[in-house]
Amino acid sequence: MLTVFALTALFQDAAANAPFWARGLMDSLWGSEPASDYVKSSLDYAVEQVDQNLAAIKANIKTNFASGPPTIDLLWPGNGYDQAGYAGQYAVLKYLESKNVLKVGRIMGSSGGATAGLLALASEETGVKAAQKMLESFGIQGDMTLADNLDMENKKLRKEYLARITNAKGKLTGTVERDLYCAVYYQPDDPLLGESEAEQGEVVLYNIQTPELAAEATIASGGTHFITKLPGTLKCIAPDLENKHQGVRDGGLMTAFNGELNPTIYYLAWEGNVLSCDRGCINTVSNVAVDNTISLLTSPNLVVSPSSWTCMGGAGSCSGGVLSKTGTGKDLEALSKEHLSVFMATFGHPARNEPLASPEILTWVDASTAKTSGHLGLLPTCDKNNEAAKERSVYLSLANRLLRALSEMP
Repeated sequence: MLTVFALTALFQDAAANAPFWARGLMDSLWGSEPASDYVKSSLDYAVEQVDQNLAAIKANIKTNFASGPPTIDLLWPGNGYDQAGYAGQYAVLKYLESKNVLKVGRIMGSSGGATAGLLALASEETGVKAAQKMLESFGIQGDMTLADNLDMENKKLRKEYLARITNAKGKLTGTVERDLYCAVYYQPDDPLLGESEAEQGEVVLYNIQTPELAAEATIASGGTHFITKLPGTLKCIAPDLENKHQGVRDGGLMTAFNGELNPTIYYLAWEGNVLSCDRGCINTVSNVAVDNTISLLTSPNLVVSPSSWTCMGGAGSCSGGVLSKTGTGKDLEALSKEHLSVFMATFGHPARNEPLASPEILTWVDASTAKTSGHLGLLPTCDKNNEAAKERSVYLSLANRLLRALSEMP
């Protein structure tokens, strides 16, 4: 007779070699790893804390949004493995959504925030269970190391993402296609550009329609590889496949959403775990975000300032956030400057100034059509109807070929 341990081993081996959709089903029935107490503990904590503060949250939301429950969009900036904090925030917000206090809308993420956004929106659960997929995957990701090589880690991440976001028909689960905005940095192969202009190579990908592109865009935003090529409709972003210095990488910035605006939370989860976070750490970081999100929602001015700014250099805690009732870039920037400033040097994020006041500073790319809007100076001609971008792309291509030829001359 097979023992429980033998059955477990067989199950886990089958799950590891199963199709993406089957692996996701197995995870939902069995759990993504044997030690899943941290997931239950994190979700239970969110329920307990919201229940204790529900009356105060309802009253404050009603005071600030008299027209009814608001739909709140989320900006989740880069933070490495402290991405676990976004699971705590999502658990709180989705639990409040189940109680008709508010609704959760779109998510724009960069790096760890992009990973969190992908997993959050891939969930088809309601209430706090909507954050379960995030927590389970963060545990798996926490086991990954850079011991092998970067390409190997990207393969592991890609497999993990696809298992979580692909259904039996090979389509995206949840509302990823509609609600995920993935911020990346576009690195052109252009030695003629100065540093000031090169800093504006910020791109936001949205309307992502396939699991493969969603996984690759997320890896591009904050995976372990420095430069990533995008598949499908977005091959145009890096047309020179032989040039390893052209493509997209970590470094996307946060700003207001383009188009219709909703009230928007900018929240940075930063607890000193940028480079690693095991299951106990995930539980702790998630719980901190639960407390901070409740503090934000019960605050008269809808902010939660960092308790300290000991996070310079990646270590320490400086988590905090703001909720803009208008969702405009100017309001988000003003709130962040007032409440999330770091020694008057940066605001919003310890490594860069964000959220930006104007969405037009970024290039917005509809991943289904490759049409572009916003800042078009650096992006190659994804949009075939954009003559200005096409002309610049041709010029850069010729210039780069000439410089490359000159560099190869004896």
